[in-house]
Amino acid sequence: MFGPHFYYDLIRLARNRRNVYLRCGYLAALMIAWWIVYEKSQPFAGHINDYARLATNFTQSLLIFQYVMIALLAPIYLASTIVEERESGTLELIFQTHLTDREILLGKFAARVVHLMFLALLSLPMLAIITLWGGVNMELLAMHFGFSLLMILFLGSMCLWVSVTARRYTEAMILAYVIEFGMLYYTGPIVVAVLEGHGPAQPELWLQALMALPFLAGTLFFYWLATRQFRKLRDLNWIKRVNPPASVKRAPKPRVKRVEATTTPIPDNALLWKEMEHDRPTFEVHPVLPWIGLGTITLVAIMAAGFRLGRPHDQTGQEAMTALCALGYFSMMGALFIIMATQSTPGVAREREQNTLDFLLLLPVERAEILFIKWLAPWMRNRVLIVVTLATPLVCSLFGVFPVRTGLALVLLPWPLLLFVSSLGLLLSVICRRVAVANLIGLAILVVIFALHLLFWSQFTLMFQGYLNLLIQHEDVDRLAPALRTEAMWLIFFQQAWFLVLALACLLTAIRLFSIRSSEVRTIAG
Repeated sequence: MFGPHFYYDLIRLARNRRNVYLRCGYLAALMIAWWIVYEKSQPFAGHINDYARLATNFTQSLLIFQYVMIALLAPIYLASTIVEERESGTLELIFQTHLTDREILLGKFAARVVHLMFLALLSLPMLAIITLWGGVNMELLAMHFGFSLLMILFLGSMCLWVSVTARRYTEAMILAYVIEFGMLYYTGPIVVAVLEGHGPAQPELWLQALMALPFLAGTLFFYWLATRQFRKLRDLNWIKRVNPPASVKRAPKPRVKRVEATTTPIPDNALLWKEMEHDRPTFEVHPVLPWIGLGTITLVAIMAAGFRLGRPHDQTGQEAMTALCALGYFSMMGALFIIMATQSTPGVAREREQNTLDFLLLLPVERAEILFIKWLAPWMRNRVLIVVTLATPLVCSLFGVFPVRTGLALVLLPWPLLLFVSSLGLLLSVICRRVAVANLIGLAILVVIFALHLLFWSQFTLMFQGYLNLLIQHEDVDRLAPALRTEAMWLIFFQQAWFLVLALACLLTAIRLFSIRSSEVRTIAG
């Protein structure tokens, strides 16, 4: 099932000095933690209750330390699974063998998971001795070690996908830690709340099983992504061709210009293909990352639903989970606004900078169509992020984290401002000759709009309170009087309508200016 790579990597990693140092450091950290917990447990009178209290404190500290070590060591062990073979030049040799993708990936993945599991199990002898003092629940201890195994598999499969995707080991490590931090930031507090329980009560069995299912699904999802990306490596297009040494003299060959095949076939609309494939921005969001964000928020929503059913009276935990989902949504929405603002301004201005606008205007295509494709391209490039961002409040509403009214409001309210930012960027791209100038002017216009809101402070605060009443249904939020609520709703409607009007005006003005603009070819007389 695992193939020969499992046994080979198992032996090779065991002989690596790095693993010896990690094990020794792990055991040394356990001893230091034992000494710190013992010092904090003073005074120690030697009573049986003191021994139980010491065992409880050390077990809790050890489990927290174990989770932190798994999060830190998972990228070190598993982010180099495939990328080290690429850097050493041995991956293409592995492809020449009769090993299947499953034997290569699963064998190397399982060997590293086994090593990480043995590192996590080094604390079992010490825990077995401490449990004789009492104060340690064996069922809770077994549940924590089972969750540690799920955490290793989940983070390991994510690191395996990163290792297949990345080109360098450093890039794989950075990307793995960034994704891991984002996942643990949103799911960590919920997992801790579920595992700790409240007082002597232990988490229900069905709640433990519900918590395990999303991690197993995430493990299978990342492993499927890794196998899908690994199949693309078999074409060997990523290998750099090495030129022959200068000392080797060969007969000169006629120079023939070779046209490289495009990665994707050119469709009927060549202008849209040019914007989507050829004129990509220097920085763009990987299409898999938004789905990872949606999966993480879905995991939080599922846990929140189970937490609400298991502990309906715990308002603090439910509010914390709602805040995490809202933070994830607004983080993705903020990233979407920044990306749309920065990718709309280069449309025409970049053609001027590259001296390709004159050739673009000579095409037998209507200029309104050219400008419409320039406006549409950022939306098409970021369609995955847009869909995931707008689907997040719907998923949260489905699992009861957000009320239905809040979910619908979060889906509909950002559209006018998004359209205005995109249309404003297109207009500045037509007017300005440099992309940097267009970005600066766009930022200045947004600052002026925000300043105009602050000038009408009373209306601005009333509108802000109306947004809070519209999005947050909580008794702590100050409810407006009926007359003020009606005025706040009218202010919100007026603001959204003005954003739509400004977006339409910017778009029509950009089309008008671009349509009457003649070719910018400068001819020198004489």
